[in-house]
Amino acid sequence: MRKVSNIDWSILLVALVLTGLGLVMIYSSSAIEAYELVGQTPYFFHRQLIWAIIALGICIGITFLPLEVIEKLTPLFYVMVIILLLVVLVPFIGVMTRGSRRWLDLGIFGFQPAELAKLSVILAGTLYLTRIEQREKTAFRDLLFVCILGGIPALLVLIQPDLSSSIQIFSVSLILLFISGFAYRHLFSLLVLLMPVLGVAIFISGYRRARIVAFINPWSDPLAGGYQSIHLMRSLASGGVLGRGLGTGVHRYLPEPFTDSIVAVLGEELGLIGIGILLSLLVFLVYRGITVSLQTGSPYTRLLGVSMTSLIALQAIMNLAVVIGFLPTTGVPMPFISYGGTSLVVNMIIVGTILNISGNR
Repeated sequence: MRKVSNIDWSILLVALVLTGLGLVMIYSSSAIEAYELVGQTPYFFHRQLIWAIIALGICIGITFLPLEVIEKLTPLFYVMVIILLLVVLVPFIGVMTRGSRRWLDLGIFGFQPAELAKLSVILAGTLYLTRIEQREKTAFRDLLFVCILGGIPALLVLIQPDLSSSIQIFSVSLILLFISGFAYRHLFSLLVLLMPVLGVAIFISGYRRARIVAFINPWSDPLAGGYQSIHLMRSLASGGVLGRGLGTGVHRYLPEPFTDSIVAVLGEELGLIGIGILLSLLVFLVYRGITVSLQTGSPYTRLLGVSMTSLIALQAIMNLAVVIGFLPTTGVPMPFISYGGTSLVVNMIIVGTILNISGNR
């Protein structure tokens, strides 16, 4: 039974601070490009602010939504996401951007169904894995079913093509299997089988091969393939301890610095102190999310909360790994910080779900 007094409001507070930090950095890093594009420096800031208000409303609504309703709507939500992923592939409906068909045009805003796919896999996988706990497990069958739950939307996203989001979606399945206690040998065998598939997905695509080459040696092509990697590291390193100051960075050399590259901008303008604040807030959010989830008596809420929190951690780690050169450049946003309405809404849905779970401790 949910008690309002049990809800851990510190989680919402940290999420709002992160969102506010993101809005500040979006304005700082996008003002010049916004002025050149539409003649208004706060253009991207205003759009993200509107999404932030919408996301907060959704978050509060989910906080007080009975978990039984979420369980009942999960199959419908999963099917709806699959339909959206199919619709986005249809010419003249899905919006083509940089060779990929990833967006649905909602008129004023664009919408990316791949972000919802991550949530749908968590919800459907959690529902399945907790229901089978009541009877004897058949490990291979259950592992296969959860992989199919993640594999269908991952394949549809890969067709767009969007390899990084596809990897994240399928990684959610692996996280669910790991948290729910499947034998490590099964998970390791699965990873071994998936490596050749990932290799084929990379090397059949020219631009993906170029990204791998640029990742190995970005200076081999500093004006094209390695351009973003080089300038990400230069921008991050140039901030020092205290940073250059808001709006004074030279991140104009980064492609769309207010999206996936925004952490490098933050490091340049706010320095090591700014990066430390960002990491501290994220670590606190992940720690509290996992802690309150483990304090519940229901297997469903434990698995749901931990897996959703792990998704935030996964995205943050992947984004940071790209910025510091540990991964090839990908389109993984920093949760709550990067520009993007769909991503922000999904992260606030996660926060709302964790708040809901915390009230059931």
